[in-house]
Amino acid sequence: MNKNERTDVRVILPLYAEITSKWQDQLERITSISVPVGWRNQEASIYQLTYQDIVYYFIGNDYYFGRRGVYGYYDDGERFVFFCRAVIDALSVLDFKPDILHGHDWQAGLAVAFAKILAPVENMKTVFTIHNIKYQGLLPRDTYSELFNLPDDHIGGMEWNGLLNCMKSGIFHADKITTVSPSYAEEIKTPYYGGEGLYPILAERDQDVTGIINGIDVDEYNPMKDPHIVANYKYSRVKKNENKEKLQEKLGLPVDAEKPLYVIISRLVEQKGLHLVQAILDEFLQENVQFVLLGSGDYEFENYFYHAQERNQKKW
Repeated sequence: MNKNERTDVRVILPLYAEITSKWQDQLERITSISVPVGWRNQEASIYQLTYQDIVYYFIGNDYYFGRRGVYGYYDDGERFVFFCRAVIDALSVLDFKPDILHGHDWQAGLAVAFAKILAPVENMKTVFTIHNIKYQGLLPRDTYSELFNLPDDHIGGMEWNGLLNCMKSGIFHADKITTVSPSYAEEIKTPYYGGEGLYPILAERDQDVTGIINGIDVDEYNPMKDPHIVANYKYSRVKKNENKEKLQEKLGLPVDAEKPLYVIISRLVEQKGLHLVQAILDEFLQENVQFVLLGSGDYEFENYFYHAQERNQKKW
């Protein structure tokens, strides 16, 4: 590609209820398709929105996605079988034929598999990115015959330890595999540092696994011009304290620029080390500090932090 040519990158997502509530007026319904899910056909309405010169497509189906939250439901397997098949079938009706299909985590692992099996676009390559290998999208093996509408000879690329594994499906079928850092790429190829049972297939595909370190948009997330903070700054402690005091005020905490304010933004699961916080939190909050937690996840941690807040009013 000529260095002056612009890469045409497009994004395709489920039309979650939260997206509909925020962007409803800007969504353009362009068509609908019928997607086979076992013995049924489910309608997938396809919407389009252009934001900051990027085209976004959304797969709409109220039965699967018209509910609160993104995932964590009992029927997540069926929901993402439907989504992944809809992505591939949509490529036959969209006016865009990608050179590369890039899937992220287990929710898109089957899209990579379907792309290889059904070949909707001639010579299309596939990339699969692993953000967190712990979450693999495990389904009962008989789900294959119930939902997938594929010949039996493809089940081997999706099965792992007696279950269908959406993460394994992406790893097995992708042309290239990426992770969120070079070190993580090495860790998941070993049984000791996070391979989560899939290290043999990752080690086997060693030459195709690359770590690309996560980053942020340093222009958008720039405190010198961020429109979402009260006082823009570069190094100024005074202005940082202005922002801190505004946050304290907004959260109903005593406003005190000198009081240490600790913040955790995280999925509330053991993998994030929340059990370590749990073990010392009450003692820690006896100090002259304030503590902010933003997240959702396992009921155990949500319940614990809710009651910790009740025990430590004005610290949260």
